[in-house]
Amino acid sequence: MSTYGHSALSSNDSFFLIALVVLGVVVLIADLAAVNLFTDVAIDKGHFKGGVPTSMWLIGIFATPITVGLYVLMLPDLSKKDAAKQEQKKIES
Repeated sequence: MSTYGHSALSSNDSFFLIALVVLGVVVLIADLAAVNLFTDVAIDKGHFKGGVPTSMWLIGIFATPITVGLYVLMLPDLSKKDAAKQEQKKIES
């Protein structure tokens, strides 16, 4: 006798469900790693000297790491400007 739907998952259904969960966890870890790398680049560019860039983490978690990457790409490189200022101070001294 057939029924609408089934109350238990078949072995194929459970395999795909487990594979989907594992894939979701892997994607989440990759996204968080990408946001971490982009925040490190922003710090290396001379921004966020006060600590952890919370705003970038929020954008990366609720939007996508691609958004954070574009944001970091547009940031000016302040570390070169700071190095040039320090070199100018050494020359003047």
